[in-house]
Amino acid sequence: PLDQRLDESYSLTYTTPPLAADLEVTGDAAAELYISSSADVAYFEVKLCDVAPDGSSKLITNGGLNATHRDSHSQPKALIPNQVYLLKVPVDSLAYVFPAGHRIRVDVSSADFQNAWPVSKRAVNSVHRSRPYASRIILPVVPEQSPKLPRPDLTVSPDKLPQPGEVAKTGKSVTYDLLNQTTTIKIGTGEHISTFMVSSKDPANAVAKGTNVYSVNRGGMDIQIATQCATTSDEATFRHIVEVEITVNGKRHFNKSWSVVVPRELN
Repeated sequence: PLDQRLDESYSLTYTTPPLAADLEVTGDAAAELYISSSADVAYFEVKLCDVAPDGSSKLITNGGLNATHRDSHSQPKALIPNQVYLLKVPVDSLAYVFPAGHRIRVDVSSADFQNAWPVSKRAVNSVHRSRPYASRIILPVVPEQSPKLPRPDLTVSPDKLPQPGEVAKTGKSVTYDLLNQTTTIKIGTGEHISTFMVSSKDPANAVAKGTNVYSVNRGGMDIQIATQCATTSDEATFRHIVEVEITVNGKRHFNKSWSVVVPRELN
């Protein structure tokens, strides 16, 4: 979303006063969080945002890390509940100028669905900010050019920008089921639809499904390829199923399905 305030209502947020002058940040940012959790597995997401004078919050860069992967992705280590750990969260590189009058905001949360699969356990997660546990984000601030470099002479593109009515719209909906405490995201229209569901009551229970149908005409034959894939999880396993069916002139020509079950390990 263009405005992060809905997500920020479920996050820890830290915001600077309005900037007195433009501030350029270019390079690799770093997020160092001292964290603890009531569970042995927990996920932490960090966002860097630009807050405009009207209050809107624009995402600039972000990154996340499963805390059990704090030392290694191949050999995760369980958290000891309520013990404090230093978590170095990788943050994507950026090149951005925060304008004067805007504010810099850092958001910390424990979810980034669909970019990060929910961990398997509910928990109370904490970010520590006391003197021995100085959680921080480090920004690569670029000093003002002196002398200023000349502005680049950019060639105008020969291709015209499309008009709003010429751009195909992709349907997207977010549904909150208050009774079952689930959130479902649906993206796409017609024959190309992706659906993602996660449970607030039981975060181990998550589903991602995709359905796509492609139709072509070759040599007088109407060929249709229909695919479905689904990834589901519970506290113990991930399950992945893929199905494909090809029809020619309305008659089945080929079909096959694949499935795999993978145990969850500190995820």
